[in-house]
Amino acid sequence: MKPYSYLLLVVLVIFFSACDRRMYFPERANTPGFTGKNELKATVSAKAQSNYKDSSVTRGSEFSPAVDVAYSFTDHFAVIASYRGITNRYVEPASGWFINNVGGTFNGYRFDVGAGYFSTLGNKGKVEVFGGYGYGQLSRNCDYTPNNFTTHYNRIFVQPAMGFGTDIFTLMGGIRLTGQNFYSFQGVDSNLRYTIASNDGTPAGDVSKQVFFWIEPFVNMEVGYKYAKFNAQVGFSYQLTKGDITGGIPAYISVGGTFYYAPRFFKTRPARVLHTEE
Repeated sequence: MKPYSYLLLVVLVIFFSACDRRMYFPERANTPGFTGKNELKATVSAKAQSNYKDSSVTRGSEFSPAVDVAYSFTDHFAVIASYRGITNRYVEPASGWFINNVGGTFNGYRFDVGAGYFSTLGNKGKVEVFGGYGYGQLSRNCDYTPNNFTTHYNRIFVQPAMGFGTDIFTLMGGIRLTGQNFYSFQGVDSNLRYTIASNDGTPAGDVSKQVFFWIEPFVNMEVGYKYAKFNAQVGFSYQLTKGDITGGIPAYISVGGTFYYAPRFFKTRPARVLHTEE
């Protein structure tokens, strides 16, 4: 693929990720790709997000932050933890009845923790399965104040992944299955909790009384040398349950840097012994 093709892909991901957001924004997966005991990874990244502006709207932020950490306490088991932020993400409001469902300026955060199993396949192959729990908060502010809301949520997830890698380059791909429940939903309009998940304006049930599920494929790449690497991840979400709170084509791309510690980095090779004939 030529360089301009990669640029086009990035532009398309950012463009589509700006469309029709309501309550759910897909986020990167914490996929460490460990190979052994006592390895540590920390990744700081930023996710591109829409920052639409016209004559009456203040520009939103172009990026939202994320932090991932992971540690392997045995040769096959590890723990992960993550922070996700949504910072002044602006989504252009829709018109008509749809205006209650789509658009506004979003802010929020989420913390995830989890644990899982990993192993190697041959010299370069990697395989892992992680699961965990997350807690978050989300708020939306609009020029039309009845659209404003604040809510908290719980989530669970499981994410199998596999790939290959060396100390220079790693590529991992996987699919995350996510379930999420909103609670303490507080909207200026008391009916918003019943219509925000609707596609035709009719009530779609209390959003805080439902559990929503998504399937979320992702691809994660790291390139560098041993301790420090460039990180990039692309993924998207597909909602499995009724009640549309995701919007159309919810994709993302994030880029950042990864610090990687592994005991093998500090092992010295045995001295080479030269045999001579006497």
